Amino acid sequence: MKLYRIQALALRTLKLTFRGLDPLVDFFYWPLFDIVVWGFTSRWIQAQTHTSSFVILLALVLWQAAYRSNLDISFNLLSEIWSRNIVNLFSTPLTIGEWMIASMAVGVLNTLISVSFGALAIWFLYGVSLFKVGWLLLPFFVSLMLSGWTIGFFTASSLVYWGQSVQKLVWVMGWFFVPFSAVYYPIGSLPHGVQLVAYCLPMTYIFEGLRSYMQTGTVPLNYILISYVLNGVYLTSALVWFRYMFNQSRVKGLARLEND
Repeated sequence: MKLYRIQALALRTLKLTFRGLDPLVDFFYWPLFDIVVWGFTSRWIQAQTHTSSFVILLALVLWQAAYRSNLDISFNLLSEIWSRNIVNLFSTPLTIGEWMIASMAVGVLNTLISVSFGALAIWFLYGVSLFKVGWLLLPFFVSLMLSGWTIGFFTASSLVYWGQSVQKLVWVMGWFFVPFSAVYYPIGSLPHGVQLVAYCLPMTYIFEGLRSYMQTGTVPLNYILISYVLNGVYLTSALVWFRYMFNQSRVKGLARLEND
C-alpha cells in the first residue's frame, strides 16, 4: 500500500467531484431544501405543542454526515463504472485497499463541507447553533460518518458485482434507514416491531442521545458507546464483504461492468 497512490487518487476524485453543476446540487441544494422544509415544519410544531424544534434542526444537519459519507463511497464507484474507467483504474498498481482509503479520505472532506453548510444554514435561518451540542458534536459526527461508510461499502459491494443494474441503490440506501434511525422523532413513536429494527442501528443511538442531551443536559455515554460498538461490527463486515465481492467480480471480469 503506497501513500502517494492514495493521494493521487484522492486528488483526482476531488477534481472530478467539483466539476460541473452536480456537486452544487448535492452539497448545497438538497441539504438546504431539507433544512428549509423541515425547519419551518418544526417551528410550526413547536408553536402548536411547545416542544423544542432545536433537536430536529440539529438532527437534519448531523444526518448529512451519514448521508454524504455513504454517497461518497458508492457514487465514487458508480462514477468509475459510468465513465468506463474501472478496468483502467484497477489495471494499474492501485490496490482495492488504496481505493477504499482514498474514497474515505475524500468523504471526510466532502462531509465536513455538507455539515458546515448545514450548520450555517440553520444558524442564518433559525438562529440555532450546531455548537449547542458542545463537545458531543465530535463523537456524534464521527459515529454517523462511520455509519455512512458502512452503508456506502455495502452498496458498493452490489455495484462492483452487478454494475449499473443496481445503480439506484446509491440513492435509495442513503435514505432507507432514515425512518428507523429516530432522526425526526423519538424511537418510542415507532411500532414495537420497528423499534427492534431501530435498536440494531448505530444511528438510532446517536439521535436518541442527541435528543436526550438537549432535553436533560445529561451526556448519553451509553448511547455513544453502543453506537461505536455497532459501527465497529458493521463497518468491519462491510469492508470484508466489499473486498470479497470485488475479488469475485474481478474473477468474472471487471470489463463486463462497463458494458451494461
